[in-house]
Amino acid sequence: MKPTILRLITSFVVIVQLYSCDRRECSTDNPIFVENEVSSVAYQNEVARQIESIGTENLRFWLANYLVQDDQPYFILYVQNDDLCAQAVVAVNTENPKLNKLLEIEGRGRFNAEFSEVNLEIKNHPNGNQTLEWRSYATIID
Repeated sequence: MKPTILRLITSFVVIVQLYSCDRRECSTDNPIFVENEVSSVAYQNEVARQIESIGTENLRFWLANYLVQDDQPYFILYVQNDDLCAQAVVAVNTENPKLNKLLEIEGRGRFNAEFSEVNLEIKNHPNGNQTLEWRSYATIID
């Protein structure tokens, strides 16, 4: 009987761990996010403003997609907490070896993985637009 109980406890722990890593589904009522495409300037300016206001230490990030726009590679990150549900289009700091490796494989095998301690730099441009550069992360929680 003990092996059965041990298996049940082990199964429960494994299921809880797997569930805790998964990204929760979320929705937003922010009109800028609802009315604009993810890659639009308005959407990304709002994402940058929200990230700056909330702070990256209070957010969770998952790799959503890879894209090339105007011959430049970008990643799209899901950005979430209790108050924010959005996607950030981020340029990548290629001087960071971990991010450079992720770029080389175009994120394959890491989509929907969570990245901890994400460091994003918000760049303010003279025209008032803001862009994000992914500077670093600590670990990947797959």
